[in-house]
Amino acid sequence: MGQDLRPAIEAARGGYDRRLLGAIDWCMKVDERERPQDVGALRALWEGAGPVPVPEDPEDSEGEQGKAQSKAQSKTDEQLNYAGFWKRFAAAFIDLLIVAILLQTLDQAALVGDAYDHLWFPVYWIYHAAFESSSTQATPGKMVLGIKVTDLNGRPIGFAKATGRCFGKTVLFILCFGSTTLFFIAFTEKKQDLTVSVSDLIVYSIFSIGYFLMAFTDQKQGLHDRMAGCLVVNK
Repeated sequence: MGQDLRPAIEAARGGYDRRLLGAIDWCMKVDERERPQDVGALRALWEGAGPVPVPEDPEDSEGEQGKAQSKAQSKTDEQLNYAGFWKRFAAAFIDLLIVAILLQTLDQAALVGDAYDHLWFPVYWIYHAAFESSSTQATPGKMVLGIKVTDLNGRPIGFAKATGRCFGKTVLFILCFGSTTLFFIAFTEKKQDLTVSVSDLIVYSIFSIGYFLMAFTDQKQGLHDRMAGCLVVNK
């Protein structure tokens, strides 16, 4: 019959103080030598200094782990100095100029005909993914501005993660560029084309908002940063 009895610490968990339940289990030990021998022993148990430790509540352990994780995240946030929108914008502008010069050089050297049409994305991709996954963790534009790309814990990223970030940024950039272009078209085309242009402008603008999220989020992340699990921080 004794084998069917559950310890009080388990049977009444959550309903009473664990120290009280631990004291009950201690007093119910089969061997009297294992029970408390005087009131002082029970008092010591109640004060947390008794010879029999009170088992921890698993839910409390999970709660403590959650607090520890939150504390670690707060510590990470304090250690990382997130790069702002305009600094990142300036770095992106410098990188675009460098990529444009590379493409112009290829085109003039006749190594590849119409380099802008055929190689702009491969060059843009390799340029960003290779530099951001290197030991510098930054493209030349980011180096000039003193910023770098990391994962969510401030560690360097690999080529695959840098590639995913580059692809996401490229899509957002195209949408942003498209919305800007359509803005001018909407006011320069004939009236019958205005409705179509404005509707396209609205669609492009909604999706390009993800590029500007970095100006408003706590960790200064754009949608492409969130998708790739990356941060851009000051060195």
